[in-house]
Amino acid sequence: MAKIAQSDVILKKRLQRFFDQHNNSGRQQVKQIVNTLNQLGTVYLFGGAIRDIALQGIRNFYGDLDFVVDCNAQKLKSLMQGFAQDMPVHFNKFGGYRLYCQKWYLDVWPLEHTWAFKQQLVKYQAVESLLKTTILNWDAIVYNTQTQQLIHNDDYFAAIKTGTLDLQLADNPNPLGAYVRILRCIVHKPVQHITAELYQYLQQQHLLFDQAQVIEYETAHYRQCYLTEIKPNIYHAFFAAPSAPLLANSLQQSNLHLL
Repeated sequence: MAKIAQSDVILKKRLQRFFDQHNNSGRQQVKQIVNTLNQLGTVYLFGGAIRDIALQGIRNFYGDLDFVVDCNAQKLKSLMQGFAQDMPVHFNKFGGYRLYCQKWYLDVWPLEHTWAFKQQLVKYQAVESLLKTTILNWDAIVYNTQTQQLIHNDDYFAAIKTGTLDLQLADNPNPLGAYVRILRCIVHKPVQHITAELYQYLQQQHLLFDQAQVIEYETAHYRQCYLTEIKPNIYHAFFAAPSAPLLANSLQQSNLHLL
């Protein structure tokens, strides 16, 4: 398994290999779509895909790819209607599009329709504003597919190197879905420490959604489930832990195997 990328240089090389791996038909198709989108405006890869490639490399990356395009929303809609002639394209209620591209799903959004911007939770000033729209600090990273520039906060690589997961933006149009995504990250990713702010948020969500609801949602929305591995006593012990500036992650998958 690849080591965690600890610098821009290493992570850029992984992303460049992903997009320019010409003997892989799936990646070729992704690159062709990105090239076409770049004709409308700058295309940015955003969030979880970059996080996962930083954590585990490209060989074992099978997640979704989230793109935002700095372009007119109507022009993007017209382009997506053209893509729909050759592949499944679905429009979602928040103004984005989902394409199925061989082994990956591509979620594509016009930059102006980013949910946090539309809800005025984050003021858009430049592409760097995207960094404030993610739920977690590990997702706050952007890759300019034209210039191959990475955009992130100064402490990004320190956070993933030390396994420190923090909350950024709690507001979300799908609270249960966001909660499940965070729990999956805590269980399956190399999260060593959880900040007090994130832990308080998790405790609040735990009061709203019990373990059965969490498992039901995960089972319905993910091909591979991780949260079913957590025994009820371990699950409840996690939420009963005393508050601390940094909480050790007792739900991390390797820890679960010891309990």
